[in-house]
Amino acid sequence: MMRKVLAVWACILAVSAAAAQDEKVALRYTFEKGQKLSVSIKYSVNVKVEKIPEAFQGLMGENPVDLKVEGLLESEVKEVAEDGKAALEGKWRTLKVKGAMMLNEVDFSYDSEKGLGPKAPKKEGAEGDLPAFGNLEDALRTMVTETVRLSVEPSGRLKMRGGGAPGAGDMAEQFLSLNGLMGPFPKDPIGKGDTWKGDEKISMPGVGGAMGIAIKSENKYEADETVDDRPCAVLRSKFSVGGEGGDKKDDADNPLPVRFKTSGEGEAKTWFCVRQGMVARHKSNLNVNLTVGFPDPGGGGDLEIKSVLRIDQGHEVKR
Repeated sequence: MMRKVLAVWACILAVSAAAAQDEKVALRYTFEKGQKLSVSIKYSVNVKVEKIPEAFQGLMGENPVDLKVEGLLESEVKEVAEDGKAALEGKWRTLKVKGAMMLNEVDFSYDSEKGLGPKAPKKEGAEGDLPAFGNLEDALRTMVTETVRLSVEPSGRLKMRGGGAPGAGDMAEQFLSLNGLMGPFPKDPIGKGDTWKGDEKISMPGVGGAMGIAIKSENKYEADETVDDRPCAVLRSKFSVGGEGGDKKDDADNPLPVRFKTSGEGEAKTWFCVRQGMVARHKSNLNVNLTVGFPDPGGGGDLEIKSVLRIDQGHEVKR
């Protein structure tokens, strides 16, 4: 008799375990009008050049881009559409950007209670800003005085609404989704162990204009963890980069027919609270080998610049 009872319980437990494994959850952001969100951001980007062509000697160093960004953005949900898309407005409470962009030192600091910090001096030998890059610090000074207007879809897709500080768009292009480089969530519910693919493109400032870098991702619902008392689905991502491209030759703002090749990889970990409908934490990194070729402005053969791009980014959201 006891053996039969144990056998029945074993069957019940097996069925329960199978049902738990088959349980699907919808990864969707949910918003309510008037809701407050606090987003802390950490971001760094570094470009190391293998060899600087003679034509660019004195215009760039071995690390033409080396920036670290840290900030706190506080926002409020102003409207929520029937399809779940939310319109948010916010202000930077703090923002620090330190490092270098081409030959310009960047040491920017802002605190809503203390105001703007002093402006960083230019590096010795810097004669001005390259048109393709503009003056980042001036753009940041304008950006922190403006209202940040965002549109967020239930899948996590993020878009800037309205204008913005000229030149600051290059940084904003790195935050295309609240899910980081993973991109938007899948449409269908998923269970633990399920996978899906993503296909994103980020824009990076380059010689002659901005260039798009295509990123493919393999994503997996890996486990469950708790973040600040919030039960979260742990989502792991593996990134791969590879391809060729070029900018529009008839673009008046980008007169050089730039060609580039990319290869690289990266990874990310995202903690998403299904119950709250909000990401709790995200961390990612990306390493890209980048070869840029273009005609020598002074005549002669083509020029080529080989560099390594590294991006590290992370954010936490509290509601």
